Amino acid sequence: MEIRSFIVGITIGGVSGAALSADVPKYLPKEHARVVGAWLNEHAGLRIATDADCGCDDDLKRERTQSSGAWKAKPSYHPYYVAGDFNQDGTADFAIGVLDSGAPGSFRVVVFNGPFGNGVSPQPAFVSEPRGLGQGMFFGPPRLRPFMLVVGAFESHGASLVPTAKGYELRESQQ
Repeated sequence: MEIRSFIVGITIGGVSGAALSADVPKYLPKEHARVVGAWLNEHAGLRIATDADCGCDDDLKRERTQSSGAWKAKPSYHPYYVAGDFNQDGTADFAIGVLDSGAPGSFRVVVFNGPFGNGVSPQPAFVSEPRGLGQGMFFGPPRLRPFMLVVGAFESHGASLVPTAKGYELRESQQ
């Protein structure tokens, strides 16, 4: 389990300070770590879900190492982090799974819409109801365009997060 702590610098009215951020995985890009770390600092009792929380070692191994036809191995896959242009506005977004100490055995999907480089920590565009562990998040090929953020059990149709004017709507698969 790769976790790191970092300090988020805060400047208010020319006064600079620092706040200890939540622990974040090393694989998160710097801007994503800053955004989610600042948000988690405001939400006691939440933490980023890790690969170990999934309890899906066989699924992770298969996802990272095996290819079959259009399905290519994704060596850097993590079940509770995915990035892409979810709302199809030309700017990269990201989703992260978080665990709530008040809801053991489940995670919530939290989606942040980009851009992230302006120094402002955006609030999530979507926070799901709890979902059971042992699931992952998926986005991109070889699924059909337009790509949707999918959340669900490995090798299932899962649920799609569909962009809306107010954020996202979680639509469970009918298959």
